[in-house]
Amino acid sequence: MTSIREVQGGLIHQGADEAWRYAIDTAPYSGVATGTPTLVVYDEKDLSVVTATVVSGACSLAGTIVTTGIIQLLAIDHTYFCLVNWSVGGSQSRSCFFRIRGER
Repeated sequence: MTSIREVQGGLIHQGADEAWRYAIDTAPYSGVATGTPTLVVYDEKDLSVVTATVVSGACSLAGTIVTTGIIQLLAIDHTYFCLVNWSVGGSQSRSCFFRIRGER
């Protein structure tokens, strides 16, 4: 079952030697995004939080676009669940997610 919170495009394949920032448009998920978005990355193998190992830098927000920190150093044949969270004001927040598979 596909979640409406999953970023369009399905599973992303990223080389273990690549370093990439991902841009996500928050408009389909909420009203106006505010504040500083966050990213938490989980290794789907054991659901451990690996953000400190695979993410360099913080997320940023420009209009409705969240840009992640640089995602890098992925383990080959591991799938990662990337959860992006942002504020929409009034003590409310929204989130979406995408998945990345590390490969050769």
